[in-house]
Amino acid sequence: MDELRRLGSVVCFLAVRKAGRPPTLNLLWAIEGAITDMPWTTLSQVRKASLLSELHRMTQVEAIECFFEVTLFTTMKVRGRSGDYCE
Repeated sequence: MDELRRLGSVVCFLAVRKAGRPPTLNLLWAIEGAITDMPWTTLSQVRKASLLSELHRMTQVEAIECFFEVTLFTTMKVRGRSGDYCE
């Protein structure tokens, strides 16, 4: 539980998605509920909107990081090195 609190609900949600499992927003609400020690069904619309905003921002950051990772990989491949593409 300490690890969930340290990472935050959005980061944990994104980790599940990155692992290849398509989570629903109910998982995001459930993680937030676990972190705040309250039933996820009682999260306010304001809190849900805040989580969605954070998720949107972090998804954009992921996309930017992926772009640079692919660009770096392509540059390294041209020079004869290898690496992994981001998802």
